[in-house]
Amino acid sequence: MAIVKGIFRKVESVFEQISWGLWVLVLLSIPITSFPLVGKFTGDSSVSPLAGIPLFLLLGVWLLPYILKNRPISKIAVPFLAFVGVALISSFRAPFLEIYPFKGITLFSREIRSMITLGMGVAFYLVAATLPHSKQRLRKSFQWLYIGAFIMLLWSTVQIFRLPYSYNPQPEELNAIHRLFSLRDLFRDRVTGMAYEPSWLADQLSILYLPMLLASIIKKTTVFNIRWKAITIELVLFLWGGTVLFFTFSRIGLLAFITAVGVLLIASSRGFISTFAEKRSQGSRLSVRQVKGLTWAGLSLLLLMSVLLIFFLATQSNARLSDLLRFDLKSIFESNRLPALYNLANNLEYAERLLYWISAFLIFSRFPILGVGLGNSGLLFRETVPAFGNYLPEILHILGPVQVTIANPKSLWLRLLAETGILGFMVFITWLLILALVVHSLSRSRKDLLGVIGLAGAMTLIVQFFEGFSLDTFALPQLWIMLGFVTSAWMILPAEIELEQRE
Repeated sequence: MAIVKGIFRKVESVFEQISWGLWVLVLLSIPITSFPLVGKFTGDSSVSPLAGIPLFLLLGVWLLPYILKNRPISKIAVPFLAFVGVALISSFRAPFLEIYPFKGITLFSREIRSMITLGMGVAFYLVAATLPHSKQRLRKSFQWLYIGAFIMLLWSTVQIFRLPYSYNPQPEELNAIHRLFSLRDLFRDRVTGMAYEPSWLADQLSILYLPMLLASIIKKTTVFNIRWKAITIELVLFLWGGTVLFFTFSRIGLLAFITAVGVLLIASSRGFISTFAEKRSQGSRLSVRQVKGLTWAGLSLLLLMSVLLIFFLATQSNARLSDLLRFDLKSIFESNRLPALYNLANNLEYAERLLYWISAFLIFSRFPILGVGLGNSGLLFRETVPAFGNYLPEILHILGPVQVTIANPKSLWLRLLAETGILGFMVFITWLLILALVVHSLSRSRKDLLGVIGLAGAMTLIVQFFEGFSLDTFALPQLWIMLGFVTSAWMILPAEIELEQRE
């Protein structure tokens, strides 16, 4: 019996080592979102993350054995799993609705594809929430995460050096290298990193990498044993990553991350401002409340000026953003040809996205409780898109008979409403609100790695509010892995508190 137990322990140890190796591959490959080999299995879908390959293997060697052994999964995951249940119920109900094929694309094929992408999101989250189950494992996870970020930033920097020559096509040599890990060529005037497009790179940076790096700087914590005075590897990567984020020229990516930093700066300044106001009010004609008000006003003005400066510099470097400053606001609202909202969106180059949002909301208004099932909102696009779409080439391309293309909501929030109804949307939002309470507790009570995760998680949730109006896929790993780290940290916290009390 002892021999059998010994064999089982050795087998378990081997599986543990294999699982860790696969997890390292997941962390290293996060930047690659559209790997050609994965694309062949997903129908050349743009959302084909390389991390999906080691993730698939982790299902067999880690996640399934973990669940079968009845090992603990945090209660934080319960609302998310409840959302998955609502999404499945909505999808099983969809065949009984009046939803018809579009350009030969059937409801069944859309649901299968969407369930696979949701399954990837669930797997990324659960693996990240369970596999790094100690502070040491979390520390090593972040080391490998930053190594992957370093490789991605190197390739992004090569693209930055090409930007002054954006009027010329990208050299074939660079495109050939990029095509090794992407389904499309490089952009001429924007940095795309290893992702499918610049906005996806901006999402990776603002959702995962930059929050973790900035939180480490604020908490004065590093996962490496290399430090020169106040300079850490995290500081170098943060400044480097911030520069790359700027050159993605992603409007929502820049706005989201700047807003997250601003909110945290204001939140963390409350104590300092109170002390400052009390000292300044002494011997002054101004009361403490007046000094506080002036200080808050000055800080808010400084943040606003910083945002405007960043966007002004971006407009000087990118024609896509500079066009935002050239439209005539008066003519937009005086035009009788089209509604002002459509005119404004068109001038801001957001008209197509606005129509995707309106279409999704109209679908939600028709099926408000459970929606139309995962992936099926695109099948109703033709009958819900506003007539203004007839003026937009992208919409005509989708509606036309030549290309087999289907629309999607381009917004996670509106996709949740359209495809899972108010029930799925509320369950998902409840999960995010619970995570908000968790990250608040982690960031306030810890000064070590768990506190870093709490602070980073707070930034991620703020950024996701904005990014939820830009991306709608479940398959990209960065959000799920970040939220998985938060869940893992919360599971580790009680043992760490008990250890501190013993010491």
